[in-house]
Amino acid sequence: MRINEIEQLFEKTVSKIKLKEASIDSANSTSLIDSEELVFNYDSLKGAIKSSDTIFFKENKIIFVEFKNGNIKLIDFRLKATEGLMTFIKHLKKEDQSLNICFPNNFLEIHYVYNDARTPSTKLEEFNKIIRLLEKEYLGTYSKLKLVKASDFKI
Repeated sequence: MRINEIEQLFEKTVSKIKLKEASIDSANSTSLIDSEELVFNYDSLKGAIKSSDTIFFKENKIIFVEFKNGNIKLIDFRLKATEGLMTFIKHLKKEDQSLNICFPNNFLEIHYVYNDARTPSTKLEEFNKIIRLLEKEYLGTYSKLKLVKASDFKI
């Protein structure tokens, strides 16, 4: 299955919400990204599982996005990466039994979008260290793990 076919499948089977809703910090009732742009509501697929907040398709890449307004621990980075992928595969298999995804691949990415206004440099160093560790662990599964400042985030 090609990336554009997966995107079309998502268009048919996954609801959309405004980006400002996907990036909401429920503890503070504030959005990390103030945008009316519509994105896939990945939460509608995962139920109670720890997974990415949304997913988007860009330049022949499938990008899982997790918005974090505060702290995120190594175990949470791992859970978001693994559960996000498992939810993705489960949904695709449910919709199309013939689907096969090969690993290693160069089209799956995960971006952790953080609040640059609230994240101290010491915490950012810790996040970067975790990303470097996970890049090695997820080699061949995700082609890129990336930290993105909320102020720089674009779909």
